[in-house]
Amino acid sequence: MALPQQRRKWWKLQWFADQDTKEERRLILKLDLLIVPYAFLAYWTKYIDQANISKTPQAIDSTSFC
Repeated sequence: MALPQQRRKWWKLQWFADQDTKEERRLILKLDLLIVPYAFLAYWTKYIDQANISKTPQAIDSTSFC
């Protein structure tokens, strides 16, 4: 019977491949720092927008804004 593998902590996940050079690891880190904040903001904006739309009263007609 095989022993179950222990779950790794999230901060101990291997982010880079073993064969990546120092320059490649630095590039990956820079790209992550560039992309992740924008992805977070896009997701957060979408969430806020959906939450606001779902709380509007059903009696309001979408054509009455003109």
